[in-house]
Amino acid sequence: DEVTSLMDLDFVDCSIDIDEMTNGKIVGSAIRAGKDGGIPWFVFLDPTEAILRHDPETDEWSRNEAAILATADGPGGNVGCPITSEERAHFLSCLNSARNHLSDEQLLRIDVLFAEFAQQKEPAGYSAIGNIAAAPPNFDEVLEEYESYRKDFMTSLKDSDGISIKKKGDRKFPIEKYFAEFRKLAKNYLAKPDDRGRAMMWCLENLERCYINWKDVGVVHHAMSITLIDNWANASWATSLSSAISRGSKDNDQQVDELLHKLETACIEQKTKAYAAYSRADRWRRKDQDVFIARLESFLKQYPNSTRAKRARGYLMNAKELKIGAIAPDFSGNGVDGKNISLSDYRGKVTYVVFWGFW
Repeated sequence: DEVTSLMDLDFVDCSIDIDEMTNGKIVGSAIRAGKDGGIPWFVFLDPTEAILRHDPETDEWSRNEAAILATADGPGGNVGCPITSEERAHFLSCLNSARNHLSDEQLLRIDVLFAEFAQQKEPAGYSAIGNIAAAPPNFDEVLEEYESYRKDFMTSLKDSDGISIKKKGDRKFPIEKYFAEFRKLAKNYLAKPDDRGRAMMWCLENLERCYINWKDVGVVHHAMSITLIDNWANASWATSLSSAISRGSKDNDQQVDELLHKLETACIEQKTKAYAAYSRADRWRRKDQDVFIARLESFLKQYPNSTRAKRARGYLMNAKELKIGAIAPDFSGNGVDGKNISLSDYRGKVTYVVFWGFW
């Protein structure tokens, strides 16, 4: 029929009978993320992404959030068979989010055909919606608003001469205002998968700076980290994920270590794998020098040519050679009189060394 011919411009229809097909219930539950709400239920998927992910430890399947373009889960629940105006508005928004070639006119034609179908189901009848709801803002738009808001706030703290005009307690930037906006975008399945992932990444990076009274911030940090690792570990914008994970849950070293190890395993690119491995070592820099040294040595064996290797070697040398009570490594240079001097020239004497430079 006409609806099918229009839908075929962008989509391939794949139906799953959860009762009759082998593993139908397993696949259906995984793609639906374990939610219930009746059938039929639909989802629009990105063909360039893997749809399902298998956990060999639990033998469980779950969906890849990066593949989800839109679902039947609307504001009022499942709209698998869109009849009412609200249900059809959500279905139209799903088409709008997932389309590549369908024009606005063709989307509105589909709405008219669905309205005619609805009138057959309900004698009272429903009229066509007649417009396409605006797509949710993308990540860059929300970020631009946030940066503008932050800039205005910082400007408000000073007068025209750059002198602070507010008390210290009033200078705290209310980041929670925009934290809510980024979090809403991360949960909006009408937004592009990358926009959802980047919004969640922003939330994870700013979790410790947000003044929301979380019941357990460690649980929130862990849930966000797992979602990002499982679904966006190899995204081009996720290179700082290891740093974001490492900064959180400062009191739970084992949990963070496990998350970073999971990230290292999930990453494909050697660069991002090395970042995760280095972050595992760096967390011990101010906590336990022996563990820090062991982790650095292990890191350098695995990633000797990574961009973090030079830094790791520097820290390793410091940790081994610059301990309190150890003999300082010798160095030399020209004195103010132009003559060469070395630290070893003053061995046995109390020596005051000042490090300085030009900026």
